[in-house]
Amino acid sequence: MRTHWLSRWMNRFLHHGVKRRSAQAARVRLARPRLEVLEDRTLLSFASALNFEAGFRPTTVVTGDFTGDGILDVAAVNSTANTISILPGNGNGTFQSPITLMDSIAMQQLAVGDFNRDSKLDLVATGYGANFVSVFLGNGDGTFQKPVNYATDSNPVQVVVADLSGDGSPDLITANNNSNTVSIFLGKGDGTFKSASNVTVCSNPFALAVGNFKGDNNADLAVINGSQLSVLFGNGDGTFQAPVTYNGINGTSVATGYFNGDGFRDIVITNGSADTVQILIGNPDGTFQNPVTLATPGQRECVLEQRRWHFPEPG
Repeated sequence: MRTHWLSRWMNRFLHHGVKRRSAQAARVRLARPRLEVLEDRTLLSFASALNFEAGFRPTTVVTGDFTGDGILDVAAVNSTANTISILPGNGNGTFQSPITLMDSIAMQQLAVGDFNRDSKLDLVATGYGANFVSVFLGNGDGTFQKPVNYATDSNPVQVVVADLSGDGSPDLITANNNSNTVSIFLGKGDGTFKSASNVTVCSNPFALAVGNFKGDNNADLAVINGSQLSVLFGNGDGTFQAPVTYNGINGTSVATGYFNGDGFRDIVITNGSADTVQILIGNPDGTFQNPVTLATPGQRECVLEQRRWHFPEPG
């Protein structure tokens, strides 16, 4: 009888203790601190500018390892001096005195690529007021061979390097401001290019960007003038479909990127005179939503494609 009473008392005690410990554990879990993401942003700041000598009135700058030492260098096109300045990097954020490349015309825009696939970076420049682009094949030591010119339509103002035909060789695209076209130069892989194929776009184009808008792994084009955007879907062989036009665009430069994390390429356009940028969100079929206009603090004349370069701090 006494044993039976003790057994019942122990059962009640253990049951009550389990419930009590369970309640305490629940309170601990509720009181456990949690991390909540309020913002996802990065605030950038820079040290004071370091100035380095180039030519007269540089208008475009590109980066690459032009000397083959594994250190990023800078190339600047000097619009009124008929020259390109190559500034070899020291690896600490500073640069050496420039190596000067001469051309017979005033150049305006510059792009970089490996046109003959020899692992030595090459350059291509548009001629201001001239109807051709100049290709400079690199020697891998910061010097370049004499330029070879390729005829474009009237007044090419920007040049972009991309593989438009899917053969692994870089191709060239120019926006021709006086002829309502872009010129397509398919690369042969040996540093030379086929004659231009001119494709009609919006009137007086002056900026372009390349992106895969439809998700089919074909390179597409986005071309702008002061009020319109032309989107041309690539066929994967260096040819393009008829342009799709978007109105209501106020822009001076254009770039592409992934801005809302949905995996479809979007377009950003700057308007320096209005202190704004416009974002066009891409749809899965390669079309775009109406532009969203955002104010910027001061004039913004150009927008850059996303790149991951690193210049170490001096010292």
